[in-house]
Amino acid sequence: MLSINRFLVIAFCSAVIVVSFSSCQDDRDCTERPDLSGIDGDLLDAKVAEIEQYLDSLRIDYLSDPSGVRIEVLEAGSGNSPDACSSVGVTYTGQVLKDSALFDSNIGTVFNLGRQNLIRGYLIGLYNMKQTGEYRLYIPSPLAYGADTLKNSNGDILIPANSNLLFRIKINSVSTN
Repeated sequence: MLSINRFLVIAFCSAVIVVSFSSCQDDRDCTERPDLSGIDGDLLDAKVAEIEQYLDSLRIDYLSDPSGVRIEVLEAGSGNSPDACSSVGVTYTGQVLKDSALFDSNIGTVFNLGRQNLIRGYLIGLYNMKQTGEYRLYIPSPLAYGADTLKNSNGDILIPANSNLLFRIKINSVSTN
């Protein structure tokens, strides 16, 4: 009988520790924005100027986020905007802006925004969108992959270093984690 009681006490204490640990992980600031420290301001300004020149040459209307991300609204959404505590269901394509080379696309992907490693510009863009909306994000390279070159499993270059990116995103769902 003593061993059963000891087991129950240990099991109960373990459950309390697990629940406490889980709740500590969920004490997040849902208004948190991506950290922009360490970004070369001169390079960011130059890359934003490239994007704006591109948009202006095509006479595209866009919204300007203070971070440098530029947003073209294709279809204004009518639902909630995501925050750092949201799960977001999206359909998207990703391209290198300079040559329109497609490097990624997905249908029905769900991102847990506060828990996944997404590029800063993508997160900033999502926070400016609404559910059911469709947008194009123009992301300067310092808010994307910066000086890194991304390659596929064969070693082929998908995204050259210092590339500005274009994402077309439709937000299918927004829910709180």
